[in-house]
Amino acid sequence: MNNIFLKSFCLLLGVISIYGCKPDKNVQQHISELNIRISKDPAKLNPIFNPSSSAREVFQYIYLPLADYHPEDLILSPILIEEIPEEKSDDDNIIYTVNIREDAVWSDGQPITGLDYAFTVKAIKLPLSNTGAWRSLVNNIKDVKVDPSNPKQFSIYVDKNYMLALEVCLTIDLLPAHIYDKENALAVINVSDDFIVNEAIYQKDASIMQFVNFFNSPEASRDILEGAGPYQLSNWNTNQSIILQKKKAYWGDKYPDIPFLRAGVEKMIFKMMPDDNTAVTSLKNGEVDIITLRNSDVFANLRKEDEASDKFQFFTPAIIRYYYIALNNDRPQLQDKNVRRALAHLLDIDKIINTIDYGLGRRTIGHFNPAKAYYNDKLAPIGYDAEQAKKLLQNAGWQDTDNNGILDKQIDGKKEELSIEILISGNALGESVALLFQNNAKEVGVNINITRKKSSLISKEHTSTRKYDMAALAIVQDASPDDPYSRWHSSMAIPGERNYANYRSEAADKIIEQIRETRDEEKRSYLYLRLQEIMYEDQPVIFLYTPQKKIVVSKDIQASSTAKRPGYLANTFYKKAALEKVK
Repeated sequence: MNNIFLKSFCLLLGVISIYGCKPDKNVQQHISELNIRISKDPAKLNPIFNPSSSAREVFQYIYLPLADYHPEDLILSPILIEEIPEEKSDDDNIIYTVNIREDAVWSDGQPITGLDYAFTVKAIKLPLSNTGAWRSLVNNIKDVKVDPSNPKQFSIYVDKNYMLALEVCLTIDLLPAHIYDKENALAVINVSDDFIVNEAIYQKDASIMQFVNFFNSPEASRDILEGAGPYQLSNWNTNQSIILQKKKAYWGDKYPDIPFLRAGVEKMIFKMMPDDNTAVTSLKNGEVDIITLRNSDVFANLRKEDEASDKFQFFTPAIIRYYYIALNNDRPQLQDKNVRRALAHLLDIDKIINTIDYGLGRRTIGHFNPAKAYYNDKLAPIGYDAEQAKKLLQNAGWQDTDNNGILDKQIDGKKEELSIEILISGNALGESVALLFQNNAKEVGVNINITRKKSSLISKEHTSTRKYDMAALAIVQDASPDDPYSRWHSSMAIPGERNYANYRSEAADKIIEQIRETRDEEKRSYLYLRLQEIMYEDQPVIFLYTPQKKIVVSKDIQASSTAKRPGYLANTFYKKAALEKVK
């Protein structure tokens, strides 16, 4: 009896302590204005048009897909739809039937429907649309059928052999058909029509050609920016700032548990600041609240300052991205894989990570992120070894026959020197890597010339056209299973496509094709491992490492980071309020 009384008395004290003492709690307060640094003007913000990383920092608040990878656990989660659909199939297709949320509407109040989804797919598929980054994926969608009695419900038919069927279907950012296709030019065709991929036929249709010309114009990727997200464009001052304003009476406010629909900030102002030091000064002066830094030394020095921990929060999420040096495998000097391996041995990548990037990186042996379950960690990263580089070059027939300090070789009856140009964009990391590479290469008789250009020009004039030797590049990836086709399949080794290295391998092609057709995860993992082994031997490029993002946020903001690009979701941020008593 005494024990029961004692337990009851303690329970009563607990209740009194909870409700009588009224402990403090943090009260979320919306941020009226959030100033965010981005490094450059995105040029275009429509996500369908292969946007830049700076564009993604902005458009993620304007446009939304049916589902996306949750920033906390990277699990595919519903956004515009009520739930992730179950998979059904017929003889030729995988079929997903989805339901868009009943209350989901565009900013003008028009309902978001399956017709918008079908329009987006058709607009991407049109051969003359500038949507190459998405088209190779979306071409696996064979049809979209909207329920005539309920346009919120529709079925997506996908090639049954395509590995990313669900992911591709659900992660396309939707465009409103009534905004981008006011003349209903695409309403008369179906996703399944051969007409949609036959350029010669639809070029004869004036209305479709008129749509394509508009859709490819700056107006559709810069001026008309209408999406399902919580924000809309308010102002864009080129090379200065972009302002997003929270939509009034936004339907997504009803779903606070979905991070992509939150709007904890009333106004976002993205300020273009190319220089890291300028960004830090602006942060200290209170002119910006969030900065993402490129240079690790600037980040490390700021974090060391005495008052830094009192004023700022520092985040270093490991994002799904990697640095590499592209090698044009078609160049006479670079056709031999022994030469490419020798060049890889001339870079001390561990030293780069530790001294240049302050330890904020992880080595990678190939295209797949080390955090992925199918990353082949049995393959050792290629280390710095000048002697091994010399042996490989000698075995490949390179000698200094004229004693000028540069190796040479007869190729197709002509003496060629092992003199190679590397293109860099001029940022501090690329500069350091190139200079280290140049110095190490000189010791073994390889001459490396460094050319500095804007990244946009490197892409337009060199990697896209294949008019280059080497280029310091980065590839940004997603949380979804990897489809290496567009980057490494031989059919993509042509100008305009994304196999920039001109890598061609029958063995790799076969595996890449099998990966695309294998939906069993265990079998696909084996194929991933095998592909990494093949590419490791071929050394098509020099894989460097996966970096960590360097984000600094003012202390008075309730913030968090994520491995999902670009490392944070500013719409989920709130102002840290003074502790208030519970009433």
